[in-house]
Amino acid sequence: MSLEQALADNTAALVKLTEAWLKLSGTAQAIGAIAQPGDVIAAGGKPVAEVKADKPKAESKAKVAADPKPAAEPSEPEAPAAQTASSSEASPSVDYPVLQKAVFALAGKSRDAAAAVAAGFNVKTFKELPADQWADALAAVNAKLAELESA
Repeated sequence: MSLEQALADNTAALVKLTEAWLKLSGTAQAIGAIAQPGDVIAAGGKPVAEVKADKPKAESKAKVAADPKPAAEPSEPEAPAAQTASSSEASPSVDYPVLQKAVFALAGKSRDAAAAVAAGFNVKTFKELPADQWADALAAVNAKLAELESA
């Protein structure tokens, strides 16, 4: 068998494999669209899979965003007022990189101020902060930044 023939045979096999995969993928999507949790999928009269219930990921995130847990009391007296005023303006769902950028900006002006805001949430670093408190922490960091910039 020549090299050209082997390449042609392998290419043909890959094309057939790809077509079979696409056909099975389409069939699996169709089954997934109509199958109910607990249904058993059979192939050739033999059971091959059981449909399991999907976990509602988006719903749980939406509930957390709608009902954020109150943050711990900060040690500074003026931080709670700034925190509650700003948290209503901030989006309820904050990604960590957004918080991290604000913390870096604050730490660039005053590392002590950044540490004090973190201590107000009973953590040493913002990495330790639970995700449901990121929006409140962002509001507190932004308030402290504004306070430092006005001074």
